[in-house]
Amino acid sequence: MDMVELVRSLRASVAAVVSLPELTGLDSVKEVVDRVTHHSASLGTAFAITPDSFLSCHHVVANVKPSSLKLCVWPESGGQIEVHEVLETKCDPQLDIALMNTKQVEARPLCLHSGSPRVGLDILAVGYPFSEQQSPEFKSESHINVNIHHTFRAIRGIIASRLVDGRFEIDKHVNHGQSGGPIVSVETGEVEGMCRAFIHFPEILGEGEQKKEYRMPAELSVGIPADLIRKRLREWGKSV
Repeated sequence: MDMVELVRSLRASVAAVVSLPELTGLDSVKEVVDRVTHHSASLGTAFAITPDSFLSCHHVVANVKPSSLKLCVWPESGGQIEVHEVLETKCDPQLDIALMNTKQVEARPLCLHSGSPRVGLDILAVGYPFSEQQSPEFKSESHINVNIHHTFRAIRGIIASRLVDGRFEIDKHVNHGQSGGPIVSVETGEVEGMCRAFIHFPEILGEGEQKKEYRMPAELSVGIPADLIRKRLREWGKSV
């Protein structure tokens, strides 16, 4: 499959998950400024599995009310961003998946692969990694512009190994914000799994009061396989 065309087609299926804080009950513009400035609006990535539902990781939407969630699909160049309201969510914290139901939208559903991911398979991991955000622009108590800059990222790699718990590793480091993004077979365009996390190791640097622990990323990331996702979706009554 042509790589450029594959990435281009995935854009219509993959969304950035965004949350804005509730602003009701605040008495001053300063309170609104403080609330929005200290609120992390970018949460992660999701992808369409039916015309009215998206899939992401549970940890992406945990502790966020569905009414404050938005799914934003960025066009390839220019054009208007599609913003979809989330009506309800279903979550499985153990498997770390979340199903978000929306109004009927025009996002192109991706097909989940029916078998187990094969070690050595050529894949793409796509999503919206976190990026620096501009400060909110406050025009009045009722008019707030929050500028969130995302870059749609496609990372090519292979499925490096299968883990004993059913998950798998890919041989690339995915960034914060790509959790919930699809891992797609280059050969078929089907979803082999979903990005969950990158692997990291603790590292102590410095001495005495300057000693700090850092997370050192490895060139490996963990994915949730499509067959486990499909099984859970069927238990929820969602046929894909």
